[in-house]
Amino acid sequence: MPPKNPHGDLVLSDPEALRAVAQPERYALLTHMQRHGRATVVELATQLDSDDTTMRAHLDVLAGHGMVRRATDQPEPAWEAVATGLLVEMPDDPESQAVARLLTTQMFLEAAAMPASWWDDGEPRLRPEWRQVAGVINAGLWMTPDEVQSINDQIEDLTAPYANRAECERPGDARRVRVQCYLMPEPD
Repeated sequence: MPPKNPHGDLVLSDPEALRAVAQPERYALLTHMQRHGRATVVELATQLDSDDTTMRAHLDVLAGHGMVRRATDQPEPAWEAVATGLLVEMPDDPESQAVARLLTTQMFLEAAAMPASWWDDGEPRLRPEWRQVAGVINAGLWMTPDEVQSINDQIEDLTAPYANRAECERPGDARRVRVQCYLMPEPD
């Protein structure tokens, strides 16, 4: 199975695994399972507007790369993602880098669309105390690649305890909070 980072995200660097999940229908299937939890093949096919045969084939490919597994404690056969997210490590060879770029582009565009949707739909429905703490950090910094990596590692370490909090450990007034951080070096 691929390694995990402090958040429990799968760390993908194997070119074949990247190719497998870069396929748009498989990526949609995996991210759906990561967000919504366990589901049967029939439920997944219905929710993703597909058919059972195609869904089983995609699940088999993802399972072969250690990204999903059969949920054994369910009365009805179900599948689950083995992690709540993905982290892509850039491979060394140019061909694999191109595949990684396809996947990271999908991931980036999906994440980039979230703030506008949240602002239009979610933010207006928040209670005042939640609206007060929501915000954006937008700063231009002069940094080296090592310093950017250090900031990224610190953010992972800082947020991991909240990402991995068991349901029984969550305070009563806790709610899911999406934290996005874009580390975007400007080109020369």
